[in-house]
Amino acid sequence: MKGDRLDPTVVQADVRTIDRANSAPDAQIPDATAPLLELRGIRKVFGPTPDWIERAGQRLGWLRPAATVHALDGVDLTIASGEVVGLVGESGCGKSTLGRIAVGLLAPSAGKRLWRGAALHTLPEAEQRRVRLGIQMIFQDPYASLNPRMRVRDLLGEAPRVHGLIDRRQQADFVAALLHQVGLDPAMAE
Repeated sequence: MKGDRLDPTVVQADVRTIDRANSAPDAQIPDATAPLLELRGIRKVFGPTPDWIERAGQRLGWLRPAATVHALDGVDLTIASGEVVGLVGESGCGKSTLGRIAVGLLAPSAGKRLWRGAALHTLPEAEQRRVRLGIQMIFQDPYASLNPRMRVRDLLGEAPRVHGLIDRRQQADFVAALLHQVGLDPAMAE
C-alpha cells in the first residue's frame, strides 16, 4: 500500500513548537521521529441508532435489532512523512470510509488515529487545527469535489486563503508556484 517517496527537495518540513504550559493535562506531544499518521485497529460500524421505544422493544424481544454494516474491522495503516499512499480495492470495500476516518471527516467506532505518535484527540486545539490542514483526501469523483465553473487559480487558491495561509494579493504567485512545482504552465491557472 505504500507509494513512492516524494522528491525531498519538493517536500518542506513544517516544524512548530507546542506550548506545553497551555496544553491539556493529558495532552501528548507529537514525536517528530514517529510515523506521520498511524491508524491502529480502526473499526467502523454503520447502522441506525434506535430510539428508546425501539431499544425497549428489542430488550423485550418484540423487535429484532436493526441490521448493521461492518465497513472496517481492525484496519492498521502507517504513513511516513513524505510518503504518498493510494488505497485500491473493490467497490464498497471501505476505501472511502478509511480515508474519511484518516482525515477526520468521520469518527471510527473503535481504534486510534495517531499523528506523529500522539493520539489526535489529545493534542491542543490549535495543533489539531494545524494537523487537519495537513491531511487531505482526494475524492474519486472530481465533479463532486471541484466546481467545474471555477478557474484553476480559484480552486487552488481558495483553501489557503480561507485558512489564512496567504492573502488575496499573494494568491496569483502562490498558484503559479504550485503549478510550476508539478510541471504545469502557470498560464493554465486562467
